[in-house]
Amino acid sequence: MQFLYFIPNIVHASGAVLAALGLDARLGTVAQGPVDKGPAPSGGAGGCLAASGQGDPPAMHAADERLRWVPVFARPSGAGSAVASPSSPAVASPSSPAVASPSSPDASAANAAPAYYLGWRPDEPPTADELARPRPIPGRTVTLGDGGEWLTPVARSVDGRFGVDVTYGLDADGREAMTPVARHRRLWELASEAATAYLDPDRGLGHAEALELAIEALAANYRLGRPEILALGLLASDTVLEIVRIVTGIADALDGDAKKNSTPGSGPPD
Repeated sequence: MQFLYFIPNIVHASGAVLAALGLDARLGTVAQGPVDKGPAPSGGAGGCLAASGQGDPPAMHAADERLRWVPVFARPSGAGSAVASPSSPAVASPSSPAVASPSSPDASAANAAPAYYLGWRPDEPPTADELARPRPIPGRTVTLGDGGEWLTPVARSVDGRFGVDVTYGLDADGREAMTPVARHRRLWELASEAATAYLDPDRGLGHAEALELAIEALAANYRLGRPEILALGLLASDTVLEIVRIVTGIADALDGDAKKNSTPGSGPPD
C-alpha cells in the first residue's frame, strides 16, 4: 500500500501546493479527492486526501482504522518565514519516539498547525518495490530497517567522476562543462561535501550531515522524503554509514583496494 497524505482545509491540492509541501517529487502521478472528515489526529476537519498512482480514489481509505497517521510540520528557517525547508519537514509523534525526527521542530513550530498528515498501514507498509522510481541511479542494495533491499545510488566516484545524469553546457569562461541534472544536483553536492569530510582526518563527517545524505540518497531512487523514511524506521547509525560510503564512491574504492591486495603474486616473495 502507498503512503497517504491528508492536507487539511483544502478541497484540491494544486501543483503549487504540493510543491510548497515538498510532495510533488514524492507523489509523481497524483490521485486525490476531498474528504469531509480527516483522520482523528487532525481533529476531524475536512480537507484533501492524496496518494501516488492512478488506482482507487484515496478518499475511500479515509476511514480505514488500520491506518496510522502522524502530523508533519514544516521546518521554520527563521523569523518571518513559515516554511524553511518544505522538502524536508520533521515528523512529530510524541507517542512513538521511533518516528520522531532527530531534528525536531523548535517550540514555535511544535505549536503551529501541521502542514499535512502522513498515513500508512503498519501491518502493510509501503515496500521498496512499490516506492521505486522508474529510472533509478545505479548503485548497491542495502538491507534497511524494514528488512527489505533498497538500491542506494553511487552518486560519484572517489576521484570526482559523475554517477548521476549530467547536463552538457558551457561554464562562465566558455569552456565545455558537465553539471548534474537539476533533480540530482543536491545529491551530488551533498555526496561531494561528505566525501571531502569523510576523507579528512581533521574534520570527519557529522551525524546530521551523514543522515541528510542518506535521506537524499534514498529519495533519489524512491518516492520518499524524511517523514516517510523515519516513519518506516528504515535507517540506523550503521546503515547510514554504509549508505554514505556507497553514495560517495568510498565503498567502491575500498573494494578496489581490497581486490588489488588479494591479487595472486601481490604479496611478498617466498
